Amino acid sequence: LLLMVGQAPLLAVLIKVVAGDDVFRVCEDTKFCLFAISGAAFWVGIFDSIQEICKGGSVFRREYEGGMSLPAYIVSKVLVLGLLCLVQTALLVGVILATMGIPQSDLISGPLEFLVTTYLTVFSAMCMGLLVSAIFKSPDAALAMAPLLILPQILFSGIAFELTGVTETLSYAINCRWAIEAYGTTADLNRLDLKI
Repeated sequence: LLLMVGQAPLLAVLIKVVAGDDVFRVCEDTKFCLFAISGAAFWVGIFDSIQEICKGGSVFRREYEGGMSLPAYIVSKVLVLGLLCLVQTALLVGVILATMGIPQSDLISGPLEFLVTTYLTVFSAMCMGLLVSAIFKSPDAALAMAPLLILPQILFSGIAFELTGVTETLSYAINCRWAIEAYGTTADLNRLDLKI
């Protein structure tokens, strides 16, 4: 539990170490920083749950045969892991706010928007991890799927590569693409200066 909770602030510190001083002032630096934050949020969420169901498969089968409700089991996993996601989100965003700050948004409040976006990214990744965990019987097989879930977040987020046609359509299913768009609205990327 400590390792899982400790990942979020550690990732935030690493992002701060490599982020330039022009974060939230220069558009390019801000985009790449937001990309790193969305990737960190996805990473935290996916690893919270990717082995959660398959590692307790024998216990689940025994309890299910004894009359346990499948919806109750799933809801219990989502609620407990959702709470863990909230703690991790608070730590990730808290360290980022303390070290880099977040610009005030025209919508509600920059920090609040940032917190909600980050939580939704972590939570959606956690749900994806639960799905993968339910599909595979072996925790090792489920864990082996993690790179195949993380790499599309990089490729189809719209930051590393320009997306057109089919790739743009595929990007609508990518968590980090939506996170970056929400972060971009909060940071008001269109008003930031360009390096050129």
